[in-house]
Amino acid sequence: MRKVYKIGCLVILIMAAMLAGCQSQSNPPQATEKPSEGKPYPLSEATEAPVESQAPDTAKPYPGADQAPTPVAAVSETDLLIASFRAAGASVELDGTISQSFFTPLGQIIRVNGQDVQVFVYADEATAQGEAAKVSADGSAVGSEQVAWVASPHFFHQGKLIVLYVGDEATVLQVLQSVLGEQFAGR
Repeated sequence: MRKVYKIGCLVILIMAAMLAGCQSQSNPPQATEKPSEGKPYPLSEATEAPVESQAPDTAKPYPGADQAPTPVAAVSETDLLIASFRAAGASVELDGTISQSFFTPLGQIIRVNGQDVQVFVYADEATAQGEAAKVSADGSAVGSEQVAWVASPHFFHQGKLIVLYVGDEATVLQVLQSVLGEQFAGR
């Protein structure tokens, strides 16, 4: 009888612990707290300031709502480019992001036949064309920046995209040229 009583008490304690873990958080995060990395919407420095009113802001349904939807466009443009590279017979995989001081958007690194290719997606074609115009004919300078490349730079422009490949692998250059046309700058 004592053994049954002990097992019963143990079961009740386990159930109580499980229920306690399922309860909602008593102190939800305040509007002034910064989100963790996993949050879906980045906050600009302006929205990180303490909130003076708890009334909902109906003009902006989420942080960044007043900004252009570049991330969504970036995904679809990059996906189309990857599909085009694959259709041209290349092995392709996403391999992270890159920031180049001379280009406005954050770039995606795509490995094409094992080589890094940098893809920069702009909100519109005019902006992409404006930044492409800053690249010198041989690719050694972008705007006022002189760049010391580790290999030959190859710049391609198509629509909202600027694509940069630094290297001389013939199979990669062939895929880039077949999908994007001739380079507009580089060696």
